[in-house]
Amino acid sequence: MSSEVERLRIELSRRISELELRVEKLEKDLEALSKISELSWRIAQLESSAQRFLTHSRNSLLTLPALEEELNEYFGDLKELIATLEDAGMPVDWGFIRRSASRVLKAAKEAGISFSLFANLMVEKLGDYAAKIVDEKIVGRIYGLAELEHWRKLMGK
Repeated sequence: MSSEVERLRIELSRRISELELRVEKLEKDLEALSKISELSWRIAQLESSAQRFLTHSRNSLLTLPALEEELNEYFGDLKELIATLEDAGMPVDWGFIRRSASRVLKAAKEAGISFSLFANLMVEKLGDYAAKIVDEKIVGRIYGLAELEHWRKLMGK
């Protein structure tokens, strides 16, 4: 009888351990799901900021300070997306981020924003990330070689 009780106790302990492992796995999966939701929201915010800036850059009635504020918001959203990805231990898709920033860079040029202002705001808001975000070929094509050299000096190259 005592061996039967012992066998049942061992079996019960094993099953409880299995259930605890399953619960832990579900908790991790739930945490990952919430991170995916947050990342989706951050990407949507970034694209919304980019689209708003693109729209405003074509509006001749907006002032430079208003466009500068839109750029600041875009760079802030970009930084939050990068931080969220890094906090989640996920790789940052720099290509996606460069494409988004390149569209905004082109809109800034069309709106008459100087590259110096664009670059200074970016470095101020994004710090070391700025070097990874800016595609130098795009800077040269949109703003010219003189501004590309300015960017390289700003990045210490």
